[in-house]
Amino acid sequence: MIFLSLHLERENLLLIIGKNNMSKEIGGYFTLELHPQQHYLHDDGIFVNSGRHAIEYVLKTIPHLDTLWIPYYTCRVVVDAINKVGCKIKKYTIDKDLHIAEDISLQDNEYLLYTNYFGLMDAYIHMIHERFKSKLIVDNAQALFSEPIDGVMTAYSPRKTIGVADGGICYTPYPYMGLPLEKDISVERSRYLLDRFDYPSQQGYLSSKESNKTIEDEPLKQMSTLTHSVYSSSDFSFIKKKRLENYQYLSQVLQTNNKYKVPEFENVVCPLIYPLYSEDVGLKEYLISKGVFVATYWPYVIKTCTPDMIEYDLASHLIALPIDQRYGLDEMKYILSVIDQFNKIRK
Repeated sequence: MIFLSLHLERENLLLIIGKNNMSKEIGGYFTLELHPQQHYLHDDGIFVNSGRHAIEYVLKTIPHLDTLWIPYYTCRVVVDAINKVGCKIKKYTIDKDLHIAEDISLQDNEYLLYTNYFGLMDAYIHMIHERFKSKLIVDNAQALFSEPIDGVMTAYSPRKTIGVADGGICYTPYPYMGLPLEKDISVERSRYLLDRFDYPSQQGYLSSKESNKTIEDEPLKQMSTLTHSVYSSSDFSFIKKKRLENYQYLSQVLQTNNKYKVPEFENVVCPLIYPLYSEDVGLKEYLISKGVFVATYWPYVIKTCTPDMIEYDLASHLIALPIDQRYGLDEMKYILSVIDQFNKIRK
């Protein structure tokens, strides 16, 4: 009887483990040593599988959404996210300060999306919030450290700021009325992040492009366990400190001759890059040839705007100098030396 009782208990235990799909495993090989914090940046947000899906999630919660105003100067994925929701799109222009250049009066069921360009526009966003109130949607894809305004719909894309392959975060005062979201799996698309440890960045570049492509093809899901673990283990205080130090150093040297006047430093929460305006389009290619990889924000804009538009000019001439947490003053000095070399060659 004792043997039978133990046998039944063992069978019941195996049944329980099977039902949980081996959710609790003890022993075996080690995984990455990640240490998620109890509290971390935006821990009260809604975690989805990418920045574009964060925008899609927000839009799907808006009751009776008919039309969304967006800037011409924005990323193509914003348009893709809106198209998935199916609302109408109206576009507005910006001025040289990246402010809204039109007198927009929102009608019933119309909303306006504004981009926090390069993480530098927080003060301006608070100004336009007074104007548009609850009809404002903030695209903080480039501004991970900017706090959401209470009651304002907001979307983030962490992979633009830290080393994760995917993931998005959003805030909305409205409930999501769709079906429960499946959890994403991002192991395969994270491979290029590991490659960066052992190989030059050029070797993993194609892998990163392929990874980005898989995100485009995914439906809206919850953020993967891997991405959430990496994100919540990040040292956000260090990241913010390094970015601000690097940004301030470049700004002190370059601001006098920078034709784009960046906002006052005390109004900057945490920048994505340092935006340098150069009329010589050769500077960007020269920087890349010297190992300073600068992104273009955004090639899509050049195709959709005319040469006489400010948006076209910004996409063509604004150079995004890297100031992220991987680097310090030595790297900033190197960037400045490359710019100085280029200017001497051009003289």
